[in-house]
Amino acid sequence: MASRRFSEQLEAIKTVLHTPIAAGPAGTGPDDPPCGFRRGMIVVSQEDADWLCNSNDSPLRELRARQEDPAGRSGLVRVRVGAATDEELLDVGVMEPDADVRAALGRLREIADRRAISASPNHVIGIANGTVCPADEPWPSMDPPSVHRVTPASPAHRRPRVLVIDTGLVEGYETLELGDGVGGGRRDQETEVDQDGNPTDFIREYVGHGTYITGLLKAVAPTADVYVSNAVPKPGALFEDEFGDSLFTAITQFQATLSPDAQDAWPDIISLSAGTTLYYDPQRPLSSPDHGLRALRTFMETLNEKPTLLVAAAGNNGSSVRFHPAALAELNEFSEAVVSVGALRENPGDGRACFSDFGPWVTAFAPGERLVSGFSAVARKLQYQHATFDQCQFLPPSDNYLCTCRAPAHDGALSHTPHTPLLEGSIADFTTTHRARWSGTSFATPVVAGYIAQRMAVENRADARGVYADMRKNMPRIEVAGEPALKVVPDGFVVQPMHL
Repeated sequence: MASRRFSEQLEAIKTVLHTPIAAGPAGTGPDDPPCGFRRGMIVVSQEDADWLCNSNDSPLRELRARQEDPAGRSGLVRVRVGAATDEELLDVGVMEPDADVRAALGRLREIADRRAISASPNHVIGIANGTVCPADEPWPSMDPPSVHRVTPASPAHRRPRVLVIDTGLVEGYETLELGDGVGGGRRDQETEVDQDGNPTDFIREYVGHGTYITGLLKAVAPTADVYVSNAVPKPGALFEDEFGDSLFTAITQFQATLSPDAQDAWPDIISLSAGTTLYYDPQRPLSSPDHGLRALRTFMETLNEKPTLLVAAAGNNGSSVRFHPAALAELNEFSEAVVSVGALRENPGDGRACFSDFGPWVTAFAPGERLVSGFSAVARKLQYQHATFDQCQFLPPSDNYLCTCRAPAHDGALSHTPHTPLLEGSIADFTTTHRARWSGTSFATPVVAGYIAQRMAVENRADARGVYADMRKNMPRIEVAGEPALKVVPDGFVVQPMHL
């Protein structure tokens, strides 16, 4: 069953975005991880939207289908189904079914023989998983970074360019010893506000996510140039149609940092720690053209024409259900352009972290549990949102592995009914350290991206996909649930067990 963290976080996203959200089935069965999507909406092409909203033959006439916005670069438009407004739907809990969306998709299937319309819910894209958050929450640490003492490449060699698409950089990131060649977007509002709207010293939940990822990537690839995009907004999520456009915007922002003669260039590597499972439609086979996030289709087709390698997180559902866009690595069309990254345990020799997704579509595993990296440059506190569990969410009690579901133990504000206010529950204090321990495939992803960038730098190569192809031929494999994948543990990775 879905973790309570899923509903907790989805409710929080609904509140921050002030937009109604529903949860829907994903995968192949009732115990597979759900996905989130915008309540009362579907997304279709502009041509289909015109027909569905204006034709007398529209199968959605009874649902009062009406177009909301013109198509963006993703090519999709939102079509509202049902009579209710957003304000009316905001009172509906996220775990309540969305009958209008379900009915709309069902009616479009019924007319597929006379007009095939490609439609889907407008998925919520979260920071790497079906719990719509990393595998756990950051814990203050005085330990050194998990990866250090990596030998830089020769300064005469080409510096690989990496684009991190995430939550931007924290205030004062320059003091975090990330090394040279780091830049990008900053968060507009880094701290929580009190009931009167005044800023506090509590950092917002996902503000440090992009900075933490950048610290890991730069530790593995000290001579890479890294641009950090602020493409994922403050609740750690956005809707699918917006995400498709945000990816192109991130590329444009990256290109603006290049010299005039290179401003059409794409990055060598994109590190992406966000995605979702898909709304499950038993009538749509896996091999259909709509396999994947439809709003990303234009972006992925464009990326496939470039030399860029997309390194994407496989998600934190502890499941084999495909998580997108990482799952595109399974398809022949994208197998050379996409790396799907799962997470290894605190000691990489112990195998897969409990939360990490797995399956034939996950092509690499790297350390991703309780890693240490820079989190906040300014003295901050963090209100924990999710309480830990008495036992692992994903493994049977017979497995006595002390996973991140259980430790370090803390009490979360969102895990109470009603939710506890700020300053109640467990609080992390980052006033004496700028580093955190954090877990998730979100963080295994920059380890792999950095490893590939470092090989490019050391070998003075300009082809990230070529380096990845060589890795697939020559690197050691790990077998997870019967499926082989690359095991990427970079030089300089040091296991520092957490003292609990």
